[in-house]
Amino acid sequence: MKKERTHTINFKTSVSSDKVYNFAKNVERRAEWISIIESAQLLDNPVKVGAKFKEETNRGEMILEFVALEPNTKVRYRTIKAKGPFVDILWDIKENAAGSNVKISFTFIAKGLLKFLLPFIFKKITEEIDQDVKDMQDLLLQK
Repeated sequence: MKKERTHTINFKTSVSSDKVYNFAKNVERRAEWISIIESAQLLDNPVKVGAKFKEETNRGEMILEFVALEPNTKVRYRTIKAKGPFVDILWDIKENAAGSNVKISFTFIAKGLLKFLLPFIFKKITEEIDQDVKDMQDLLLQK
């Protein structure tokens, strides 16, 4: 069984790459647009590579860590502690004349028994992500 699955979403927005970048690294706002997150808290300040944050989800607590920050072009963080699948999230941001092109990749890594379950739950997870990203796009457009 495949223990890793990736879901990628591409979209264009009228928002500048700077605003998308700042939104992506503002993890405390993730509870506003990700349906399973009840709260998010930055554990290390300032936000930098190696900084950690905690999310309380309807599936338990997760600890994530920033692994890449390239101003206005890339934000990447990954799960370092969770009960469910681990996730590696990469935001690739490119400025264009009308705003930004954004590509977000969610790579789910299953361990233990979840290696066998991931293929069965992946479709449901991606449906939730698709809706969450639509909600996030609306938040990006707000001032």
